[in-house]
Amino acid sequence: MNNLPVTVSVVIPAYGQCEYLAEVVGALLRQTVQPCEILIGHSGSHDPTETIGAMDPRITVYHTEDRMYAGAARNHAAEHATGDWLAFLDADVIPDRDWLESFLETAQSSGDAYYLAGSLGYARSGGYWGLCLWIIELGSQHPYMPAREVQAMGGGNGFVKRSNFVNVGGFPHDMQVAEDSFLQRRLRESGVTIEFCPSAVGRHCNIGGLRYFLDHLKPLGRNAANIRQIFQYRGSLAARHPIL
Repeated sequence: MNNLPVTVSVVIPAYGQCEYLAEVVGALLRQTVQPCEILIGHSGSHDPTETIGAMDPRITVYHTEDRMYAGAARNHAAEHATGDWLAFLDADVIPDRDWLESFLETAQSSGDAYYLAGSLGYARSGGYWGLCLWIIELGSQHPYMPAREVQAMGGGNGFVKRSNFVNVGGFPHDMQVAEDSFLQRRLRESGVTIEFCPSAVGRHCNIGGLRYFLDHLKPLGRNAANIRQIFQYRGSLAARHPIL
């Protein structure tokens, strides 16, 4: 695998303090197959340039004080990428040691015209409410689920040919959540297949508490409905005609 004639840029969106970011980057630096660069699109307070950026010369932090949603932060970093492939990882998702190797092996057999959605277990349960939210939001990407073609999956663990990403204009800048579904729909319309890749495992750090659970579900539901009003997905009829 280390002799593969391909390069991978890892792109991480981050906001504010990001208590798990150093752990995520540390796991990337221990991968069995190494990325050519790690690009972090950070916004808000606690600029990590001096701390995280000093961990390895391949790391670059693109910081702005103005708040960016995850899609905009990914775009902000990805526009500087040089790798053949882009691997997207959230700042609270800790990759297994063979995460990148698994993506590359699957890409070799699948071909360039694929977006691979990695699986999402959890590194920290977050207690009862943290697990409830993980099941609702990420349960369909459990590492035990089978590999298969899908309509769309969460963007916190993904892999795509950089040229395909650029071709569809990247993520929408102004969506708080569901920006991953929007991107994957654009990719599907351009001829790219979306496939679940359970062997590329990331471990999510769940946040506990009823307050966070309720606060997170509201924008998640609102934007999921917005996506179904724009594109045809399961549930689109109810989203377009709420009286039903």
